[in-house]
Amino acid sequence: LLCGRAPFEGSGSVELWANHLHTVPEPPSRHASVPAEVDALVMECLAKDPAKRPTARDLQARLQKLSESHRAPPGP
Repeated sequence: LLCGRAPFEGSGSVELWANHLHTVPEPPSRHASVPAEVDALVMECLAKDPAKRPTARDLQARLQKLSESHRAPPGP
């Protein structure tokens, strides 16, 4: 959703699933303009090793921090 495409492609379901299991996805910044912090966070969420992915609580805190740091200043 972030960059308008799926993180993996394949010519069939077997190739697609193999890519999900074994291929490191390209960072979103290759396909869309995203802040470096978002790029890094998405890549952590897509880590093959579940132990390297952020917990739901950590993800919530980091998204909240990103939201606050990129919020537009109030208008006049």
